[in-house]
Order: sequence, then structure tokens, then C-alpha cells
Amino acid sequence: MRVHYMHTENHEAHVEFARAIGIPTQANGNSFLEDMRGLLIYHPEVTAPSGEQGVYTFEFQQFDDYTYDIIQQTFDLLGATLPFLRNNLAYLPLHRRAVARYNVERALYDASRIPVLLEGDLYEGIDYIPLNLTEGYGRLRLMEIGERPDPRDIVVFETIPNDLPRVGGIITTVVQTPLSHVNLRALQNNVPNAFIRDALDIEAVNDLLDHIVYYRVDADTFALRLATPDEVDAHYEALRPDEDQFPPRDLSVQQITPLDDITFDQSIAYGAKTSNLATMRSFAFPDYLIPDGFGIPFYFYDEFMAFNGFYERVETMLAAPDFQADFSIQEQMLEELRDDIEDADLPQWMFEAITLAQESFPEGTNIRCRSSTNNEDLPGFSGAGLYDSKTHNTDEGHLGKTIKEVFASLWNFRAFTEREFYRIDHLQAAMGVLMHANFKEERANGVGITADPIYGSGGNYYLNTQVGEDLVTNPDNFSIPEEILLAIEGSGPTAYEIIRRSNLVPNNDQVMPLAYLDELRGYMRTIHEEFALLFDAVDEESFSMDIEYKIDSTDRLAIKQARPWIGFLDQQTSTEQIAPSQLQLSIYPNPMVQDAVISFELPQNVEVESWLFDLTGRPVKRIQHGNLPAGMQQIRLTVGDLPPAAYVLRLRLEHGSGKIDFTTVRVVVQ
Repeated sequence: MRVHYMHTENHEAHVEFARAIGIPTQANGNSFLEDMRGLLIYHPEVTAPSGEQGVYTFEFQQFDDYTYDIIQQTFDLLGATLPFLRNNLAYLPLHRRAVARYNVERALYDASRIPVLLEGDLYEGIDYIPLNLTEGYGRLRLMEIGERPDPRDIVVFETIPNDLPRVGGIITTVVQTPLSHVNLRALQNNVPNAFIRDALDIEAVNDLLDHIVYYRVDADTFALRLATPDEVDAHYEALRPDEDQFPPRDLSVQQITPLDDITFDQSIAYGAKTSNLATMRSFAFPDYLIPDGFGIPFYFYDEFMAFNGFYERVETMLAAPDFQADFSIQEQMLEELRDDIEDADLPQWMFEAITLAQESFPEGTNIRCRSSTNNEDLPGFSGAGLYDSKTHNTDEGHLGKTIKEVFASLWNFRAFTEREFYRIDHLQAAMGVLMHANFKEERANGVGITADPIYGSGGNYYLNTQVGEDLVTNPDNFSIPEEILLAIEGSGPTAYEIIRRSNLVPNNDQVMPLAYLDELRGYMRTIHEEFALLFDAVDEESFSMDIEYKIDSTDRLAIKQARPWIGFLDQQTSTEQIAPSQLQLSIYPNPMVQDAVISFELPQNVEVESWLFDLTGRPVKRIQHGNLPAGMQQIRLTVGDLPPAAYVLRLRLEHGSGKIDFTTVRVVVQ
């Protein structure tokens, strides 16, 4: 066993450090001990096996579940290599796989000399755990079992609830862990969350129950004080854009159209998803590469809604005081609206037009119906993942059934609240549908970026691929995809590097063999060059394309989607993209397992917003939003709830003059 000490100012990422000192970055089919990676962490507040204060724990990556024999070898080697660890070292099984393995083999550990600590042991004797460091406003409310909080409640729980809707802040008197579902909800909604032992015995908490309060969670303590209704309103209003947004929709196109007849500039009639896919069919690619099909324009959705009186219903719903004031009523009314949209009749002419489109597919074809709206891939708002795509199977009858399900997804609760937050006009939102033969039994699927936004290497494309139908864009909890840097130029075995292998492929095999890599390289180059012309971005260094691809059941590559990478979309509304070094921006540690600290320096008082995005541009987590003063700033980033993967951190600064700067930096979760 060799232990390396990495100077994080010289080497920001483990992969870069490994390259610099000559450690292979690829798994090579070695034994567990030769290929395993782990962390040593010091916990000064925990009692060591020797009885002294402070203990070192060793742990592994999120999805590792090494057997007792391997843990024993690791324990012995660490003690022999680092003598200061003797009598001061414990194994910490983290996450479900490792804990499950430990429970199965617990008798072996009990009979051994290997101390084991579980996550709960780390919190014994601790009275305060800050889980999401931010601030919020609302009514401080002690929650009884079964009560439903309002979105602007600061809730106090004496037991961990089974479910938790959106709230303004969270206090629990029982220990939470960073991976608890309560904290995941807090992270998702960027609200303050902390464990405070015996919180109700603290005068500052008990005396403010049922009052409007300001609540802030800091690293060492929390703040709670009275607030005014005006402060609360201003807080929530400041998080939203200043002006209403009205996404364009062209209702002059009134026919279901073959993809080969749809042009790039018709995204305002069909949605960008449809127009971009249609455009790729003009790139002289092999016939099998880009699926053939049809686009249903926004006109169909608009006519369907008008025909059934749904626009009037929506206007009444939006204006209803109960709908505006009550979270649960809002969710219930949206669900009822979706149900009624799915049950409503199509106009006869629309029924007949969809029939003709359905009959145009070969007999026995399952048809994929994909949402394609006018409020996705907008500058500053990707809208990714908000709407539903459905597969119409041959035994489901008329295709209109599935088209209406896609229409209805425009009104799912998450999409509604995101549009509401970004002030996107609900009645101007429109749904188109992209139809093509459904992919089935894929051998692999992945996402490729025509740049390397993750590791920052020059001259490479970044690929993230997983075997089978385990979607990279919506991975299973235990899925670790393959990461490859694919050289833009060249070919063959020297023109790519495997950064990480998939955990679903045996014997360290590649998900993307060499022949597919060479083929995909050419397609990605063409897609980048052609869309750079269409977006007038030939000279834009920030421009790259986000491409979703598959290897289908016939072992052929297929490309199902392409759109601009999020950095370029952000630039469309930003005055300037700046380098991270201009803000002295750093993240430590990076790669990370549980927590990291984002540090940066602000030249003046500005509005700061920071997000994590996945590689499809889908927002994963809002980290910070609010006004920060000039000077050095530190924000805690908690990633224990995220699957191991590469992400992009976007930091956006809005100055008082209206000028907007933004920068992006790669983040790797192990």
C-alpha cells in the first residue's frame, strides 16, 4: 500500500494529481487492493478505541461494499504504513451497500480487533449539526404527527417525518444525517436545516413558536429572531426574476410534419427538442443514426386546450384565493387538471391527423412521444427534466391517449412551481410532441459534451456512458457510469482515456469499445460545427453541444438529442463570462465525497446565485441565492445525496448596475 499526500493548491483534482505522479487513471483488471480508492478522515470530537479524544476512520467510495477479508487487509496495511493510526483507527461503512455488507458479516467484525463506527456513532454527544447552511423566513411552527406544513413555515420536528413538502426552513430535535430524506429536501429547496438537540428547551426557540421569524444556519451556531411580514415577502420575491417571461409560440404551423420537413428556426412552432433533432437529419449522417418521425406543433396543444375549455379553467384556478394560498390545494387542483386533460376528447380533425401519423409507422412499432415545449433550453433556464415523455405501446389503442398524457405533463406540480418561480407565463407555455420509433433493449446510453467542462482538459470531448437502459440522465442509485475523455483529433487506442469505469460491466470491460468511440468522434465534430453556425457561435469559446446517444439493440449508434451546453445558454443573458481565477474561486476538496467548501472573493456587494448541474444541463441543487458583501466568502456544498459523477458548478453574480457575470467550474463527486 502506498499513501500519497496531495497538495490541493497545485492539484485541484485527484485525477490530475494521479497523472502528475504517474499513477494510472484507468482500472486495469487488478485486484481490489490494487484498484481500490479510499479516504482517511480525522474526527476530533469522537472518542478513539484507545479512549483518547479524536479518531481516524477509513472509508471507501459510495458504492463500494468490500468484504470483511479486504477490510481486514486494509486495516492492517494502514496501521503498518502509518504507525500513528495504531489504536486510533476505525472502519466507517458508509451508504447502503457497505452497511448491508457489514450487517451480514457483523460476527466476523465482533470477533476481530477492527473497531467499527457507524454514522450514528459520530453524532453521539453532539448538540448541533448544521446540515444546510443558508437562511430563510417564515412562521416558526411545531409540527405534530400527520400535520402538513405550509411552504412558508419554519418547521420544528420532534420525530423525523415520513414525507416533507416544500417549507421555509427545518429544525429537528432528533439527529439527521446528511443523507436523510429531510435534508435531501432541504438541499433541493435550498432552505436552512439543522439538528438542534432539545430545541424546545431553548428560550430563543420556544418563545418564538407561532411567530414570523428569520432563521439562519451557520457552521457553528444558528440565528433565530422575529421578522416582519414585509421581510418575508421581500425574501421570497428577491429569489425570483424581476420581470414576467413570455416564451414565444408560433401557432401558424398547423400540421403534423415529418422531421425531414422541419427546420432549425421552427423551434418556436415545435419546440427546440424537435427542431434540433430534425436539423441533425440534414447533416448527411447514416440513415440509422438520427431517428425518423414527426413533430406535433404547439397549435395542436393550443386547440386541444381551447376545445375543452381548459384555458378558462386554468385562469379561474390561478385566480382562486385557495389555490394561491394553500400548497395542498394547489397540488390537488393540478392533479385533477392533469387527470381531466388525459380523459378529455380530441377534436375530430386532430384525432384523424394523429391517426394518420400513427399509421405511418411500421406495424407493431411502439412509438416514443417526447415532450418538446417552448419553455425548455431558454437562455438562463434549461427546463430540463420538468416534463414527461411517454412510450405508446401497440396494445394501447389510439395514439391520442399518449399524446394527451404528454400534454398533461405541462401541468405537473414541479413544472408549475418552476415556471411560477421564474415568472414564465403559464398560459403562454405550450407543449409540442416529438414522435419516433421507441428504442428498446439498448446496449448502452450516454451523454457527450463537445468540450471537456469537467476536467478542463483541452482538445477533448467528455463522454459519460452506462450499459443497457440505465439512463445516465436519470441514474439508478447504485449506478456508476463510464467516463472517457475522447480526443477531438486522431483515432485508435491512443486517442482516448478512461477516467472511470462502469460498475455494471464485468471484468473491467468498456461500455464504449474503440470502434464506437472513433465513430462517435466524427458525429460529435459535425454536430458541434453545424450548430455553431446555426447559433452564430463559431468564435464563441464557451459554445459546446450536449449530445445524448445510445447503442441500440442492433449494436448501432443512435443519437436522440442535441442542445447547447448550459454554459452557452447562460452566456446569452450574461454580460460576460469570467474566469474562476478572477474571483479566486476554489473548491476543497474536489473530488469530494460528502462535503466541500466553495471559496471566492467578491469585489463589491452583489447578488450571488450558485447551482449544481448534471451533464444534461438539468439543475441538481441550488447552493446559494442572496446578497453577499464584498470580501472573501465561503459556502458549504453538501453532495452526499448525489450519485458519483461529474457535475458543473455555476456561479452567477448580478451587480447593482444590472451587469451580470458568471463562471463555471467542474465538480467531481466520488
